Amino acid sequence: MNKKVILGIIGLMAFAIIGVLWSQIRLIQSATEVNTDRFEKNVFSALNEVAKKLELDEEKDLFLSSMNEKYPNSNVPTFNPFGSKEKDKNLENRINIDYLNRVLREELAIRGINNQIPSYRYHYGIYGFEKGSFVILDGELFNYEKEKENILPEYINTGEENTAYRVNIFPRERPVPGELRIFFPNKNAIILRSLGKTLVATLFFTGIILICFGYTLFIIFTQKKLSEMKTDFINNMTHEFKTPIATISLAADSLNNPVVLKNEEKILRFSRIIKQENIRMHKQVEKVLQMALLDKKDFNLKWSSVNMHDLILAAIENISLQVETREGSVKGFLNASEAVVKGDQTHLSNIINNLLDNANKYSHQKPHITVFTRNVDKGLEIIVKDEGIGLSREVRKFIFDKFYRVPTGNIHNVKGFGLGLSYVKTMVEAHKGKIDVRSELGKGSSFILYFPFN
Repeated sequence: MNKKVILGIIGLMAFAIIGVLWSQIRLIQSATEVNTDRFEKNVFSALNEVAKKLELDEEKDLFLSSMNEKYPNSNVPTFNPFGSKEKDKNLENRINIDYLNRVLREELAIRGINNQIPSYRYHYGIYGFEKGSFVILDGELFNYEKEKENILPEYINTGEENTAYRVNIFPRERPVPGELRIFFPNKNAIILRSLGKTLVATLFFTGIILICFGYTLFIIFTQKKLSEMKTDFINNMTHEFKTPIATISLAADSLNNPVVLKNEEKILRFSRIIKQENIRMHKQVEKVLQMALLDKKDFNLKWSSVNMHDLILAAIENISLQVETREGSVKGFLNASEAVVKGDQTHLSNIINNLLDNANKYSHQKPHITVFTRNVDKGLEIIVKDEGIGLSREVRKFIFDKFYRVPTGNIHNVKGFGLGLSYVKTMVEAHKGKIDVRSELGKGSSFILYFPFN
């Protein structure tokens, strides 16, 4: 798929998701405003009802008191559960604190505000205008000494810009003697609590959308990269097959030449060329088919006791001619006292050969390759080290991916399908082993293999 098309689709998806998120945020804001308005109406409704009951309570108390004075020997009940009050300058004397506490608690509870729930905790008081101070605070007479010492509770704020909810008490009197005020330290938590399931559902589904969007981007870029690697693989495979096919075709045409047919030596030479190129093509086909089997996990290992030192020495001998041709060297420091592991000899040999082949291909003009062995943690560790072009941190993430080929800069003679290291990793893990790479760009690489004895 064209890069511009992919970027366009991603842009549209991002725009759509931003739109959805914006809409959700606006809905949450709208719901918050509605719930805030509803909460404030409930609070003011409760406070007004409490103020009205306090006024009725005082009038009832005064009425009963006056009846007792006019008819001291009458049958009018003299018991007054609200206590005796008079309209005096002391506002705190006109209010029964127990009655205030009970009525306020009941009116708020009716409207869904329960002081027993932590987030709904509130503080309240009666503020007297004449004294310019609270006279009752949280169900108790206010201590003026604390006010003089400026030791007020944190939640008290008498400023106009951030005050508590307030209503006048005894509003028919002139001047009005005071206010009933209530403070909600956790007002925002109360509003969020009222949104409840709606907010949770919104966040949950928005999270799912974002996760799916992120996963979709990951899949798109992964598939794009895989497509590019497959295209590269096909191009490499075409190139790898084109050369031997051309060589075989040329050799076959030469065999049909009457001059060649009279020369037995030339016939044998061209026959060898055809056979060698045929073997080369066969190996390439086998490599591709082998990876197909590995993908399906459709392979069987022929388990036996394998001496890895013998395999390493054989692999070093095989690669030494190519390395020496480039004026390089390949050495083995086989220090492991125990080198016999359980595994498939053919695949274990292929692992070592592949790593040595890569070390040679991705080295500078004069490759220097070293193989180390040692015993560690009930197993055998093998290190294949080179002084080649090295790997960047970004490249190290992908070198074991199928079809991936390391960029070689100005080196254009590196051939292959990008299957070697993928095969190595698959087979090492099939032997219950581990593989790791340590590398620095421009300074070479070390491939570290571990095979357990059991």
